[in-house]
Amino acid sequence: MFIAIYNDQGWKSRLWWRIKYFHNKLPGSLKTPFAYGVGMVTNMLVIAKYTLKLKPMVAITPLLEYKTKRGMSLVHDMVDWVGGFPYEVVSYASLKSFFEGRGFKLLNGKEATSIGCHEMVFGAFDVRHCRLP
Repeated sequence: MFIAIYNDQGWKSRLWWRIKYFHNKLPGSLKTPFAYGVGMVTNMLVIAKYTLKLKPMVAITPLLEYKTKRGMSLVHDMVDWVGGFPYEVVSYASLKSFFEGRGFKLLNGKEATSIGCHEMVFGAFDVRHCRLP
């Protein structure tokens, strides 16, 4: 079984959940402008953060190379990210424990350390003992 799920970043994850929830309650005509606004504010905050660290290009360069790296435009990704709901998060350790408690064994995994998804591959060696809710 392969699973990828967003890393739980505490208050940041709770804030994103609320933003995504609110976005999905908006009328259709307001969703795209809202997503653009959230994306712009987020990017400006990241640029400001790295500017205060005297490293603004750390935040600006990825924006300039966005389509090449991600395969989609930044504005399209803003709508995709803000609109992505339901939005579930979990810690790596909790996810590992959940599956191992149901008879699965972690075969390979990559833990997200910030934003992004944990990626895990589990195997079941005795299917009779594997149970999922």
